[in-house]
Amino acid sequence: MTRPSWPGLLRDAFQATALDEDVIKDARRHRRRGLVRSVASTPGVLAGVVADGAEIRHVTWQVVPLAEAGWRDVEQEIQTSPLVMAMLLERLPPTGTPDLNATMAALVPDPADLEATCDCEDWLVPCAHALAVGLTFAESTRDDAWSLLRLRGRTHDWLVAAEASARARQLLAQLVR
Repeated sequence: MTRPSWPGLLRDAFQATALDEDVIKDARRHRRRGLVRSVASTPGVLAGVVADGAEIRHVTWQVVPLAEAGWRDVEQEIQTSPLVMAMLLERLPPTGTPDLNATMAALVPDPADLEATCDCEDWLVPCAHALAVGLTFAESTRDDAWSLLRLRGRTHDWLVAAEASARARQLLAQLVR
C-alpha cells in the first residue's frame, strides 16, 4: 500500500508558519511524548489540547476556507475517479493513489492561511503547543482524510449530495438521448 502524500504537505504547511527552528523541535518533542491530548476539526477551525507539565494548553488554528472555485475543482476531481469517491465515502481505506493524493493536496492550506492562538504566555506564534497540534492533525489525516475536508469547509453530506447530483445528471443525460 502506498503512503499518502498529503499528510507530509500539511505538516510542511504548519511547520512553515514557525518563526524559529526551536519551536519546531519543541513541537515534535510534544508529539513524541504524547502530550497532545486531543485534536478536532470543524469548518475553518482546528482545535487541540496539549498537556505541558501541570498546565493544560488550549490551541486554536483559524484556517481560511477553500474558495468555491477550488471546491468545484475538487468536486470534479472526485467525480472523475470512482476510486477516490469510494475512499472518501469510506468504502475503501484511504491509500496514496495518485488521484487521491492530487485531490487531497489541493486541500492543503497555504501557510499564510493558517493562524494559531494558544493560551500559553509564549510570544512566538505559533508556539510549540500550537505547532504540535498542527503536526498531530497532519498525521491524523493519513487515516481520516475527512478531517482535512471538514477543516477546509465541507462535510461528508456534501460529498454524498455531490455524488447523488452527478448520478442524477448522468441518468438525465441518458434519458434525453
